[in-house]
Amino acid sequence: MVNIKVVPYTDEWIDQVIHFNKRLKAGGSSYQFPEYTVSEWLPKRTDRNIWQEYYIAIDDENIVRGGYFLKPQRFWLKNSEFSMASIMLPLSEGIVDRKYAGVGKQILDDALSREENLIAVGIGQTSEPAARFLCKNKWGIYEVPFFFKVIHPSKFFKNLVYLRRSNVRKKLLDLVAYLGLPGIIVKGFQKIRSHRCSPKKGIKTETFDSFGTWADELWMKSRSEYVFSAVRDSNTLNILYPPEESRFIKLLIKDSDEPIGWVIVIATQWENHNHFGAMKLGSIPDCLALPGRELDLVYNAVKVLQSHDIDLIVSNQAHRRWCDALRSCGFLSGPSNWLFTSSVSLTEKLAPYEKNREFIHLNRGDGRGPVNL
Repeated sequence: MVNIKVVPYTDEWIDQVIHFNKRLKAGGSSYQFPEYTVSEWLPKRTDRNIWQEYYIAIDDENIVRGGYFLKPQRFWLKNSEFSMASIMLPLSEGIVDRKYAGVGKQILDDALSREENLIAVGIGQTSEPAARFLCKNKWGIYEVPFFFKVIHPSKFFKNLVYLRRSNVRKKLLDLVAYLGLPGIIVKGFQKIRSHRCSPKKGIKTETFDSFGTWADELWMKSRSEYVFSAVRDSNTLNILYPPEESRFIKLLIKDSDEPIGWVIVIATQWENHNHFGAMKLGSIPDCLALPGRELDLVYNAVKVLQSHDIDLIVSNQAHRRWCDALRSCGFLSGPSNWLFTSSVSLTEKLAPYEKNREFIHLNRGDGRGPVNL
């Protein structure tokens, strides 16, 4: 096994990382490590409680053979706050050269030596190498449920890339879209399921730019509902969803002028997306509500997204209250390719894991954030 040491990623290593990326590309990998040393998304600053830091793995000849990100932040776990971290893009040259097959384990061990309570989210399906690797190392793994609501059936059937991977399927789905009958069935089924999703008197939706003290109050009132969640206070949320980032549509939901929750929605027109083709996609990547008000938030989020003329709405949600709210608003379940994984230490803290994972508040706002939406 090749011996490596892991060091912070500094400017002196950029040229080596460039060569590392070239070797990965030549070996057929689409993964690339950043060729810059400071996170563009979450740079480390003294006034922030959440950031990204990069580490690289070098061999005895000072050649880069891998690397990873850590995102330290505060989490809520069983009625207390803890400092934990997300591990992202653990990358090893072993994916293209078996000589370096042991580098991945050494990278993981280094990350755990810095923070034993780690999570990794959004790494794909359980069949993917990263998921199999973590499973082999006894990490807890949970497929975060995926939900979708079809708004324009014709666009949906014409652009569902997953089912259009052969000419026969393409022609069949085009015919389906032309006839319109499956669309009627889908919308009818969604309507039957959405019997509980209706407007209520006194509910108002407002857009906003920055999270204020009202967000802190909502967090304090709702956090006990969750066994595990990233801290969602105003300071953290304004870093993750800054006022200047226009693609995040921020909704504050009020009942009789009292805040009951907030939702982030995104409306994106895609072209040649690897899952959604040329659909206009609506998504609900993050949210928080007073316990029992999740349905009101989902209803109003859908209403706002429909005003943007989207074709399909999607969301990954772990907590059963949010899952129930989506189902009650006509969302259907689909195969999930977005995993929540937890280190051995954290999995033990979440025990009984099989029961408690339904009370984890986790969605696309966590980990790397709402990328690819």
